[in-house]
Amino acid sequence: MSEPAKTPSASPSPGFYPDGQGGQKWWDGERWVDHQPPVDARKAKLDSDLEHYVNQGYRIESRTDYQAVIVSGRPVNHILHLILTLVTFGLWGIVWLAIALTGGEKRRVISA
Repeated sequence: MSEPAKTPSASPSPGFYPDGQGGQKWWDGERWVDHQPPVDARKAKLDSDLEHYVNQGYRIESRTDYQAVIVSGRPVNHILHLILTLVTFGLWGIVWLAIALTGGEKRRVISA
């Protein structure tokens, strides 16, 4: 197997990069590696990915060494919408239904 087309410049973070032949190879931060990334590199990649998502407003709900569940959005406040629906004689129920179907929390699983 030949080496990738060129080594990433400015020492990018460890990760998979195109090898110039339609495949991918792992860059460990210093050299190209043909095998599964080392454990420390996988943890570092997950840390880097999570930092990116946290900066975009996601929250980390749970995490293991190689996987994390992130959450965006906020839960629907059903008590408030029930009160508003009763006060408006059911009219707010239309808004409540739309929010319940489209709003709320969204979860994603990130793995390295």
